[in-house]
Amino acid sequence: QILYIPCLYALFMERNHACYRIMLWLAIVDVIALSSALVPGSSGLLAASDWVRYCHHDAIDGVPTVGMWCGACIGCLLLVTYRLFELLNMSYRFETHANKLIVLATCYALYFAFFTPPILSNSSMNAMFYDPFIGDVPTEVYVNWPHTVNNLLIVLTSATLYILMIIILIRKQGAMSSEAGRVRISANGPIFIQASLICVFNVAASLE
Repeated sequence: QILYIPCLYALFMERNHACYRIMLWLAIVDVIALSSALVPGSSGLLAASDWVRYCHHDAIDGVPTVGMWCGACIGCLLLVTYRLFELLNMSYRFETHANKLIVLATCYALYFAFFTPPILSNSSMNAMFYDPFIGDVPTEVYVNWPHTVNNLLIVLTSATLYILMIIILIRKQGAMSSEAGRVRISANGPIFIQASLICVFNVAASLE
């Protein structure tokens, strides 16, 4: 959380650029997700039983976890989409709708936070599960199907968008005969790498 303070400041200073506004939104989402991680950690240290945590802590623990995860997934897709628009010299179209898309991504995260089953921490397994492992209730009762759909959507959509991006980048580099054109493509490199690094971890976690 402490390391995020200078990161948030740096992203806030570049907020006029849609790409950095999305990354700022992603950073805020991550701060909320990290804050929710304090609950299972402190509960584990205090040796709170899973039954107590299931009854009393699920609203603090599991609600932000699922919501912020799904919000981060959509935020990563927005980053990739923006890079695609920029490569097509259509970034102005994305820029005009960036704030609306961020609002929609926020609504998407809130839907998962408040209208789907929460994920719960388990002290004996040191992990998080949808099933609280209490009683004889079938596991299927606790499955969060929208979350499963979100993960599949992220993997398939990210792969498709990145394949398109690579194809466009290769074609543009081949078409850029002037030095100015090649410099422009090279200048996009750092932001492309930033967006890719952020997204690759979400795709890997979704696959898992």
